[in-house]
Amino acid sequence: MLANVRSILNKFDNIVVSINSLNVDMFCATETWLKSPHDNKCFAIPGYSFLRCDRAQKIWGGVCCWIRDSLKPKLLFSTSNINGSIANTCNFEIIFINLQLCNILLIIAYIPPASTADQQSKLSKYITHKIDDFLLEHPDNSIVLCGDFNKSDICTSSLSNNFSLSNCVTTTTRKNAILDLILVSDNLIDSISECLVGPPIYIYLLVITTLY
Repeated sequence: MLANVRSILNKFDNIVVSINSLNVDMFCATETWLKSPHDNKCFAIPGYSFLRCDRAQKIWGGVCCWIRDSLKPKLLFSTSNINGSIANTCNFEIIFINLQLCNILLIIAYIPPASTADQQSKLSKYITHKIDDFLLEHPDNSIVLCGDFNKSDICTSSLSNNFSLSNCVTTTTRKNAILDLILVSDNLIDSISECLVGPPIYIYLLVITTLY
């Protein structure tokens, strides 16, 4: 499940209800608007691991997720631990997670609407490099790349071509555009039964075939 929440501070109760009522394995959120003073304990949900990447310098932005503990999520890296500050230069947040039980590399990203073509190109190269390194050690893993991409076509097209990814979201997510995407490895496409878009910009990814 993916949601552009525009602050989880005033929506956490709704997120808990969604996770519990729909019994989802993963809830990914963009535009979390969290900062370092916000304690992870405030967002704990029993049975789930909470992972996040906040925007370091400016306001807004940020990504996070709740992942069922049984999937054995392992945080690999995020823009908060990038040397060289490519994240600060390009103003994006991204987090890489290894779902060890089902052999999936989960990537959650937020790219602001003002990103330039050059910034998108740098981001694409950065993600490509990280995925390549991961697949060298885990060649059988599939990829799920999701988030708020804000018309960053250069980045998403490049990654889709490089890693044979297909977008599951075919309905407009805001106004007349598809800005929130769920890109999955082609070998996962047959496992997707339906992808529904509903308020408040929630994207439901429904899987009919068990992945673990």
